[in-house]
Amino acid sequence: AELAAEKWGLDKRAFIMAVYDRKVVGLAALPTTLFFLLAEFREGGGFSGTHRELYERGCQRLAREVDPRRTETLRQLRGTARVSTPQEIFEAAGRLAGLFLLCGKASIHIGALDEADSTSDLHISEAADATLTEWVVMDSIASGLFTSRGPNRFGFAHQTFAECLASQFLSRLPLIQIRSLLCARDAGDEHVVPQRAETAAWVA
Repeated sequence: AELAAEKWGLDKRAFIMAVYDRKVVGLAALPTTLFFLLAEFREGGGFSGTHRELYERGCQRLAREVDPRRTETLRQLRGTARVSTPQEIFEAAGRLAGLFLLCGKASIHIGALDEADSTSDLHISEAADATLTEWVVMDSIASGLFTSRGPNRFGFAHQTFAECLASQFLSRLPLIQIRSLLCARDAGDEHVVPQRAETAAWVA
């Protein structure tokens, strides 16, 4: 973490002290989230907000980062030059994350529908609707939140991105609906479905 801070042109001692002061050692210990902290520190000279807020802002930054080649390729596929706003991209990523985790999908498929694997792929036509058009989905998967999973397939660059973003999408729903999506009943007792525990924690 010190070496990374130095490479970013930051005061490495001040950075490490801020990490301990804000109790975000867990974020600094992993490469993906360390970059979240480095960007935050470079912009503001420190850390503000909770662990959750720092992580969410990191995801929002990734929504603003795009792969130019991927963006151009996807733009040609959809036949439009329109570019979505970072907020639209972030919102679309949240919806995709919710669909991924609740439907048990690993990737979004942008090719022909009959080429998608129904067990692991969410086809782009299934993700899009009147409020989330395919071109916004295309811009979303061109962002730093996603990575290639093979021909015509994209998935979240990290599982925790999906869990964080899905919680943003789910938290706007009525509590009774959230419980029906994240919980199950066994002999009259309600419990969180184990595969959705991390998402449930983010929602809470």
